[in-house]
Amino acid sequence: MYAIAAVGLLTVVFSTLMAASPERWSRGIITFAAKPYFHIAEISSRMLLGLVLLIFAGSTLYPIFIMIVGGVFVFAGVFL
Repeated sequence: MYAIAAVGLLTVVFSTLMAASPERWSRGIITFAAKPYFHIAEISSRMLLGLVLLIFAGSTLYPIFIMIVGGVFVFAGVFL
């Protein structure tokens, strides 16, 4: 349950940062995308998030929804 809460908290933090300074956030993403390890980081983060959501879905209020979202992340990570 704490893992799901951590994902939610990170989402809120990153959303707040994006809303506060979208130009800076955009430049940061473009700069990071130019790095050679970007694709590996992108795949790894999606797979990790998807697996966390799938593993802990049963302890949430809406397990089927969380499992679907986790499955979408894993699917995107596999076929990226």
